[in-house]
Amino acid sequence: MPRMNFKCPKCEHTVIEEVMQHAVVSTNISFVYARRDEEHASIDYGETSTDYGEVSHYQCNRCGQKLRDDTIGAIDDAAALAQWLFKHEMLEETDG
Repeated sequence: MPRMNFKCPKCEHTVIEEVMQHAVVSTNISFVYARRDEEHASIDYGETSTDYGEVSHYQCNRCGQKLRDDTIGAIDDAAALAQWLFKHEMLEETDG
């Protein structure tokens, strides 16, 4: 199976995150913790779904370093992300 070995150029963390804009995010609520005589409450959340929206950019999950390319600027779609990863030898080619 092909592997992705991302390493942030700034902090060397290994997780990429996708930042979206104009998205609709909904989350299931598992439980609400509250007392009748208090104004404070807290919520346990379950599954989250994201609909619509568009990719703003990709970045390191730890330090927030945006992935950029010298020719196109911010990496903002899957094809550009794949090419950036290939260029930095962080992605193995897949069949099909």
